[in-house]
Amino acid sequence: MVSAPFFPVQFADFWLADQLNSLVTALMDFQFLTCFYFTNSNDWHNINSVSQCMEKDFIIRPIVNCLPAWFRFAQCLRRYRDSREAFPHLANAGKYSTTFLVVIFATLRNYHSSKYANTFDNPFTYAWMISQTVSSCYALTWDLKMDWGLFDKNAGENTLLREEIVYSSSVI
Repeated sequence: MVSAPFFPVQFADFWLADQLNSLVTALMDFQFLTCFYFTNSNDWHNINSVSQCMEKDFIIRPIVNCLPAWFRFAQCLRRYRDSREAFPHLANAGKYSTTFLVVIFATLRNYHSSKYANTFDNPFTYAWMISQTVSSCYALTWDLKMDWGLFDKNAGENTLLREEIVYSSSVI
């Protein structure tokens, strides 16, 4: 999975990378838990702040947040290199690249938050909101069209579904 830019991508590689993308929230929680225990191991009864593990962590959290998307991004680029099919591989890489912008703007927003009295005075708030909206819409569109096969005009008898379905049309 990690060696995707250098070797052909196999099913297990992109399956595992997809699983990690689904588990980003859990990975972020694990990072927080690890940071919390290492920074507060001496006196758990008098914890003043956990912000050094959340809002003020400008290196480890963004890396943990971006790594699963980076793995899939690199895999998509490698699959494009091997197949020379821009669609779907480059389009899929584009979907994962939007994660980088979301994380960058969220990190910059947090880093510069002390300079602004109101969160909406911070220009990175708007950049983060726009990048989050684009990323969410891109992922939703990809999931509906490519992963679920909805709105496939070539589906034949399976109206609005992909051509190959698991359940018969009587179940649906």
